Amino acid sequence: MVYKGGVLIVGSLLWERSEIRSKWRRESLRITNRVNIKAPIRYGRISESRYDTYTMVLSSKCNSKNDIGRAVFVPFLNDRLSIERIIEESKFMIDAERNKVKDFNRLNWGWGCVGIVINPKHFKNDELKNLLNTWSENYSRGFDPQQYKIGDEVPIINSGGVLNITWDNKIDDYDFFIATVTKPNVKAYPTEEVIANLMIENNYFDYFENNINNAISTFQDKNIELILKNNKNVK
Repeated sequence: MVYKGGVLIVGSLLWERSEIRSKWRRESLRITNRVNIKAPIRYGRISESRYDTYTMVLSSKCNSKNDIGRAVFVPFLNDRLSIERIIEESKFMIDAERNKVKDFNRLNWGWGCVGIVINPKHFKNDELKNLLNTWSENYSRGFDPQQYKIGDEVPIINSGGVLNITWDNKIDDYDFFIATVTKPNVKAYPTEEVIANLMIENNYFDYFENNINNAISTFQDKNIELILKNNKNVK
């Protein structure tokens, strides 16, 4: 069997111009066919590489019209992928995500993993079972879905590497997508004030602004923008 799919991108993989990420986008993705779709994203990880400001995580709590976010689906250049090629493309994405080339033999690492979402309209039961069984074999024994949640929410990913994300009918022509899932590293999801104040204190706005400019947003972003604009020290 071969499958047609793409990548759900929720952050800097779409716009950062490092050599590895630029090469990955050029050689693996059909950027001109990108589609803006619903995504359960919010701020939930403080990133050292972003000057200790908040970056986005996937969250199962963001599942209503009031808190759903927007992200970007980008198709793979190759629209006839075997399960083996899907896994290979996932490992190329891991290199891009980590900004380093490494012979990675699994789909999870220290601070994140790659998950998959299946279009429920396109698969017969046996086909789906075979795909997901092969996919699940590519995680290390230390993979723990409980690390991909905050508090009492349901983990965004299950033990087989399947994401708890509702399929968006805007991409019904596709069979699947993969996405990077980062581990939250805070005990509670931050308020808009906390998110904005960290950007102001550390004078770092690139992550937030580049996401907005590329149609990647959370339900908190309008209030964050208002706080930033009302701060006299922010241009």
